[in-house]
Amino acid sequence: MTNEIYPRTIHDLGPLNPAEATVLERICQGQEAVLGEVRPVADAKDVVIRAGLVRYLALGGCAEHKPHAKGVTITGAIIEGRLDLDMCVGHGRLGLVKCRLDKGLRVVDASLGALILTGSRLAHLTAHGLSVKGNVWLNDGFKALGPVDLSGATIGGQLSCVRGEFENEHGDAFAAQNASVTEIFYWRDVSVKNGSVRLTEMKVAGLADDQKSWPDDGRLMMDGFTYGRFVYGDTTASLRLDWLGKHKSNAFQPQPYQQLARVMGDMGHRHDRGRVLMAMERKMRVQQRKDIWKGGTHIWSPLRGPWNGLRTFLHRIWDQLSRLLVGYGYRPWWSLIWAVPVVVATALVAQKVWNEGDFTPNAAPVLMSAPWQELATDAAVRNPAAVWACAAPADTSDCTKRAGRDYETFRAPLYALDLFVPLVNLGQDDAWAPSTSRGVWGLVWHDLEWLVKVIGWVMTAMVAGAVAGVIRND
Repeated sequence: MTNEIYPRTIHDLGPLNPAEATVLERICQGQEAVLGEVRPVADAKDVVIRAGLVRYLALGGCAEHKPHAKGVTITGAIIEGRLDLDMCVGHGRLGLVKCRLDKGLRVVDASLGALILTGSRLAHLTAHGLSVKGNVWLNDGFKALGPVDLSGATIGGQLSCVRGEFENEHGDAFAAQNASVTEIFYWRDVSVKNGSVRLTEMKVAGLADDQKSWPDDGRLMMDGFTYGRFVYGDTTASLRLDWLGKHKSNAFQPQPYQQLARVMGDMGHRHDRGRVLMAMERKMRVQQRKDIWKGGTHIWSPLRGPWNGLRTFLHRIWDQLSRLLVGYGYRPWWSLIWAVPVVVATALVAQKVWNEGDFTPNAAPVLMSAPWQELATDAAVRNPAAVWACAAPADTSDCTKRAGRDYETFRAPLYALDLFVPLVNLGQDDAWAPSTSRGVWGLVWHDLEWLVKVIGWVMTAMVAGAVAGVIRND
């Protein structure tokens, strides 16, 4: 340390130039020290003040020159030298508005009332561990030519980067990992020309952003980034999923999707919440298949490839079924889209089998009874089942004395539902069965109805699981 860089008294600074004298006077009077209305160019000599003076004032000056409790606000100055406030406790607010800090600003593990860098140009801002009671403004023309590091910072007010410019060719342009913002984090109309934006484990109460401000090309990292709500931002699921698509990681990380879904749900966007969770499931299962393909190290190496291939194939089949049928459990009503055509097709085929006379009563006592045997062996009777149940259209005889007049009437739609939905019993499947010996339709349908039953069991089980999951999640 030297007294020139870290002055303890006004005399340690030596003679002051006119700009410095103006700053000293205004700050001690509790006023803003305005040296210019715009950010100065590099060779503007009349607005140059030393970093040592800014440090001296920011830390409360000395007995001879005591800054006002408001703190320090300087506008339109060139800060000469490195401004270093590491581990320091500032005196109120530090405001360097429309200033040039070509050597950058360090406030590592420092404590300030507020940090206002609106419109300023910095070589870098190193502020990890910074504690600020109020706001941090890096906005309205703020430009950093090197890294802005707010990692681990605690900000009691807002963090605004609106219309700020950030760039760093060799790493993070903006880093706020493990930072905490009590109020709103503004990230709108931001330009990130080079470098990454790292928000890992950052916590903010609200997020006010726009899509164009987030960098593309895998330069956004936000695993563990949590926010309470969106403020003045678009909450459309498709746009928010595009935002998450900019997140970079070596392997799929579900936390950004879970966080987005939670906020969507809290804000009342239940449908969009489901879309986000479905997207998460789809990506997570893709990652699972990658892991399966690389796994199986305990399998004999010549069999490892086929084994992993089989497991990956089965996983993909189950993935597609759960996605298309119930939307991974978040759209259980999708099953109706598939169930209705299956039931309709089943009813149509069953009606055709009935019309062809290839149904028989599904009861052994009836099949062995003399009245049924008489009908079944009568070559003139084309559809004995319909005659037995008094349902043959061409039958003009009196069926009030027929043995089967009280038997279950065949209804193709009810039969299809009885067959497809295993949890209900409408009596149709118990009363009627296709015959394998009366015709081709009966033979074919005898085998196909088992396929319908299997499909019904699978879909019912998935819907039941999806509904249970929805109730649990809600």
